[in-house]
Amino acid sequence: MLHKQPTQVRMSVVEFDAWVAKPENADRLFELIDGFVYEKNTAEDGRMVAHFDSSEIAQIIGYYLRDHLMQHPIGRLSDADGGYEVGDQRYIPDIGFIRKTRFPKDYAGGYVKATPDLAVEVISATDREPNILIKLSNYLAVKTVVWIVYPEFQQVQVHTPEKTARILTLEDTLDGSELLPDFTLSVRDIFKPLLDDSEEDDT
Repeated sequence: MLHKQPTQVRMSVVEFDAWVAKPENADRLFELIDGFVYEKNTAEDGRMVAHFDSSEIAQIIGYYLRDHLMQHPIGRLSDADGGYEVGDQRYIPDIGFIRKTRFPKDYAGGYVKATPDLAVEVISATDREPNILIKLSNYLAVKTVVWIVYPEFQQVQVHTPEKTARILTLEDTLDGSELLPDFTLSVRDIFKPLLDDSEEDDT
């Protein structure tokens, strides 16, 4: 979702980890993308904001994933507060899924020292396209499946390592493939709050 870049100075991952551990940053959420620091849900003027559509769509997807995992407890789910180490980057996807077999047994807080198996990024109008592409490339390099969700266009892009990307529209169904067996979710259900009343009446 929304980001502000608080510094133009590149940081190494070691510098970043030390910087976010400072007391003044304890209640703030940061990503390290290509050496630059970005604060989650913060506008360019420093105001704390969240785009309503993006936030709602992320909650809907998270609800269905959580319900699936309650019935099939194969892994753990994070929301927009949960960060992961992705190579020399630090990412906080809007939703992250990691299998129990890969979750670090010695986890003591902070960014999970493992990559997510699934990262869901819900895009708002103010997201930076270059950052989206950088994150996508790095996710795929570590074999993370990525769902990029566009509320504005009511589309979901499914990116799977070593496979051709798929674009899903309102008439399609999102599925968990081998990663989340038996998980299915209608794309129309994802974007249902954004559909106008007349379209709802016709379905």
